[in-house]
Amino acid sequence: MRNKLVVVPNAPGYPMTETERQAVLAQRRSRANDGPLRALFLGRFDRQKGLDRLVQIIERLRADGVPVVWRVVGTAIVDGCEADLRRLAELVTIERPVYRPQERTALYEWADIIVLPSRYEGLPLTILEAQRCGVVPIAPRSGAIEEAITHEITGILFDQEHCVERISQSIAKLHKNRQELDRLSMNAAKNTKSWNFSTQPLATMLYSMLQNKTSTIKTRAIQHQQAANFH
Repeated sequence: MRNKLVVVPNAPGYPMTETERQAVLAQRRSRANDGPLRALFLGRFDRQKGLDRLVQIIERLRADGVPVVWRVVGTAIVDGCEADLRRLAELVTIERPVYRPQERTALYEWADIIVLPSRYEGLPLTILEAQRCGVVPIAPRSGAIEEAITHEITGILFDQEHCVERISQSIAKLHKNRQELDRLSMNAAKNTKSWNFSTQPLATMLYSMLQNKTSTIKTRAIQHQQAANFH
């Protein structure tokens, strides 16, 4: 059965031309690298996505005097996190969800890092979209996230235990060490794969199967025709 299985890795959730991507990366390289770190949260406001953890991370960094500018984009889908959501609104300006590719790209172009303090995940395509634009993802290990992030190469990974403390410490270190931030950013951008690239092995296998099937049908047709002529 193994020869019938083809793995198709995930790719970003919307297309972007290489020209567009290079423009975003050039804009990132051109901006000053000595201001506050730019941190993005993009997702649902609920326990799975770690809303309470996000609040604690922002509070901890603020208490420690780490200069971070946050953009928090999303909305609540289910009830149960009202207290955390109220506290979050006291700490930052909450932005409405974005859906159009241009809006999402603008967020990734702005951000230095994207923070995903989720308790459980599949593989968020936001990680792949952010990496494509040179944004460094920071997340605890969950689901298939390790398929997209190689620790300290294309992003930063932590165990779920002590997640808030470790993410906060990592953000503080990246603020102080912009060379490390740049290194991770470049590696993340190089890690990008398109759906065309991801599906190429599957397309090749299907084309081969189609060719074999077509050849078999032609062979049988010839055999039937020869048999009919013989009789």
